Amino acid sequence: MLANCLDRPRRILDHNSFGDFLAVLWEYWNARNRFIFNRQEGNLHTLGKRAIDFVKSYCEVQESMSPLAAAKHATTWNLP
Repeated sequence: MLANCLDRPRRILDHNSFGDFLAVLWEYWNARNRFIFNRQEGNLHTLGKRAIDFVKSYCEVQESMSPLAAAKHATTWNLP
């Protein structure tokens, strides 16, 4: 069922926008849970902005680490 709901946005949004979309859905789900358990929180605009900021910071970390990930490492141990 959930996969059916995500199929159309996955097809029409580019990769980065779809990531933002998923992060916003996740943040709204978390806000719903906080509301249910009496920890009410701000407005939806703030929640959406926080979710997108999280995705952007995650992407920045991934980009900053890419040279490390691209570096080749020895696959066998050699004597020092």
